[in-house]
Amino acid sequence: MDLGQPLNSVLESKLQLAIGILLLLFGMRLLRKAILRSAGVIRLHDELTDLAIVGFCRPVLDRWIRVSHVP
Repeated sequence: MDLGQPLNSVLESKLQLAIGILLLLFGMRLLRKAILRSAGVIRLHDELTDLAIVGFCRPVLDRWIRVSHVP
């Protein structure tokens, strides 16, 4: 008896269910954070500040990487 096709359909449906639940949970977490940020409970994320910090640290990190990988 060949169980290939029925087994595949059961596994596929369970996989789709698991992925759907994960996406739903992730989306609910993002929605919760967005609501808390708009209410002022969580501070807004400032990407420009993060980019400035990364831009400031980048030459230092590049120099460190170059020096640490010299044979």
